[in-house]
Amino acid sequence: MSSALIHFLLGLAVSFAGSLPPGVISLTVMDTAVRKSLRQSAYVAGAASAVEFFQSYIAILFSKLFMRNEMVSTFIHYGAAPVFLLVGMLFLLKDKLLPKKISTGQYASKNIAKGMMVGLLNVFVIPFWVFWSSYFASNNWIDFKYSSIAIFSAGITAGTMLALMLYARIGLSMANKTAVLAFWGNKTLGLIFIAFGIYQAVQLFKG
Repeated sequence: MSSALIHFLLGLAVSFAGSLPPGVISLTVMDTAVRKSLRQSAYVAGAASAVEFFQSYIAILFSKLFMRNEMVSTFIHYGAAPVFLLVGMLFLLKDKLLPKKISTGQYASKNIAKGMMVGLLNVFVIPFWVFWSSYFASNNWIDFKYSSIAIFSAGITAGTMLALMLYARIGLSMANKTAVLAFWGNKTLGLIFIAFGIYQAVQLFKG
C-alpha cells in the first residue's frame, strides 16, 4: 500500500469515527435535510468539511513543531495508551448524547455559508487533530511532508463528509430516533479508542 493511500485512509477513518458522536455540525446537517432536502444538507456538509481541511492542516503543522520537542514526543509515546483506554471507556459507558428532539431554529438561507460558519465555530477540531497527527507520527504512520499533510487532510475532509451525509440520510428516515445513532456512535468510537490503547500498550511492552 502506498504512503499516500495510507495517509488518506488514516485521515478518512479517524475523521469518520470522530464525526459519529452528534455535535453542532451534524445536527445542523440533519436539521437541514429534514426541513429542506438532502441536496441542501450536502451543501452544508461540504462547506463544513472543506473548512476542516484547513483546520486540520494547521493543526498538523502545530503537531510538527510539538514533535520536535523530545519531552512532548516521550509523553505522547507513554501517555497515549492510558488516554485512549480512558476515553474509550467513557464513550462506551455513555448511553446517549442527544435529546429526542432536533432543534428547528432558523438558520442562514445560504447553506454553504451556514456550513462554513458552523465549521469555523468547531474550534475543538484543532487540538483533536494535533493529538492524532502527533500520535500517528510518533508511530511512523504519517510524515510531515507538505504533500503528505495535504493528503492526510484530504482524507479527513472525506471522512467528515461521509459521516455528515450519513446524518443527513438518517435524519430523513428516522428524525425522531436520533438517540439510536448517538448510542451506536459512542459505542463505535469507544471501541476504536480502546483498540488504539491496547495497541499502544502492546508496543510499549515490546519496547
